[in-house]
Amino acid sequence: MRYRTRSHEYLRKSSRTRLRPFLKKLPKDHKFALEIRNKNWLVPQFVETLRERGVALALIDQSWMPWPSRWFETFDPITGDFTYVRWLGDRMRAIREAKKLSQGDIEKRCGLLRAYISQVENGHTLPSVETLEKRAEPPGGFSLGLGPDNAA
Repeated sequence: MRYRTRSHEYLRKSSRTRLRPFLKKLPKDHKFALEIRNKNWLVPQFVETLRERGVALALIDQSWMPWPSRWFETFDPITGDFTYVRWLGDRMRAIREAKKLSQGDIEKRCGLLRAYISQVENGHTLPSVETLEKRAEPPGGFSLGLGPDNAA
């Protein structure tokens, strides 16, 4: 609990003394997105600071962060006139392992090569939209479960 208190206090101070002045210095003729990796910063005050400057809050898929779809329950995470989404493989691995599936099982069920699955899960390559669709609902009705209702 102490960490959380210090984190929120740091956020309030940083937002006032560092973040706002930094955002004000960004060139107006470019678009920017900010990715955070501390779930304690996902608070309306932080999001409003980004919204004031039109900086997009990057929607990220990391296993230690809440699902972006859950952010909407607390605040509107769309802070700019565009959205930046970053898909990562570690959550895909966590879901696969929670379902007690091997990479070989996914290869058989989805038609994706085991080596490719490994590259995605280890962050060495990014899956295409077609690949994500294949993993989400391949022929035969099997779903690996990429949504928050299927999280580990």
